[in-house]
Amino acid sequence: LALAFTVSYWLGIITTYLLTKRYTGALEIAKLARFYFKVGTAALIAVACVAFVADLFSLPGNVLTLFGVLISTSLIYIFVARAMKIAEVGQTIKVLLRR
Repeated sequence: LALAFTVSYWLGIITTYLLTKRYTGALEIAKLARFYFKVGTAALIAVACVAFVADLFSLPGNVLTLFGVLISTSLIYIFVARAMKIAEVGQTIKVLLRR
């Protein structure tokens, strides 16, 4: 099932790109790769920090710990992404806080 979804997703991306490229222009692969590298790096840093702290304190695996991990990982990701000047994260936060 996972393989079927993956293949379907990629076929959809390729088909959409081929059908819309005359209206949107060429896809800037290098720019997209840099963006996803920065986003992935920010996520990796956030997860590594929280994993280190969770391992250091040997946190029990309960719901309260889960919420703490989720909130702290999200906050660290936001701070790291802002420090890396990922504009999309800042724009998303502005939209969420505006409402």
